[in-house]
Amino acid sequence: YCVMLYADSRGNTTVTNSLLAEMISNMQNIEAGKTFIVSALLPDKWPTLTRNVKMTLAKQLAINVRNNPDFSAYKVTKGKTTVYIRNK
Repeated sequence: YCVMLYADSRGNTTVTNSLLAEMISNMQNIEAGKTFIVSALLPDKWPTLTRNVKMTLAKQLAINVRNNPDFSAYKVTKGKTTVYIRNK
């Protein structure tokens, strides 16, 4: 944890940070009314990611959707992949 904080303070970014930025950028390109899941935002890279990174990205996406009125959760089932929708 301390190493990550140190790297972040030096202006270095982690792989997860760059993936998160790419994911959010791809999310903005989704058309209004279309549904999507987290793996659809990084289709080429998703199969190569570890479970830990996938879970981190999924949680960050959920936070982003909650804080952005243009998006919302479309279908939430406990233990399953959450489906999101672009409202505007």
